[in-house]
Amino acid sequence: MLGEVRGFGKNKDYFEDFPDDFKWYRAVIKKQELKKVRYINYSYWNDLSTKTRLPSHAVKNIKAGIKVFGASNKHYFEILAAIEKGRKIPDTIFIANN
Repeated sequence: MLGEVRGFGKNKDYFEDFPDDFKWYRAVIKKQELKKVRYINYSYWNDLSTKTRLPSHAVKNIKAGIKVFGASNKHYFEILAAIEKGRKIPDTIFIANN
C-alpha cells in the first residue's frame, strides 16, 4: 500500500531517492523529541510550513486558514477532534539518520 499510495519502492513521490539500506523500527517518540521533527522536503509540506518544514509552523498556518494548492484543511481539524475524544490515530512514519 505504501508503494501504491506514496511511491515506496518505486523511486517516486515521497520516496524519491530513498536509500535501499534502511531498517524499519516501531518506536515511541517523546513529546520533547517531536519538537525536532521536520517534514520531508516535499512541496506541499514546504508550503504548508512556510518553507521551514516545522509542524509547529504548519499548525499556525492551518489555524490561520492558509490552504496549500487549494486543498482543504478540514481533515486536520477532524483529526484533532478525534484525538480530543480519545481516539488513537494511525502510526506515523518518521525517517532518521543514525
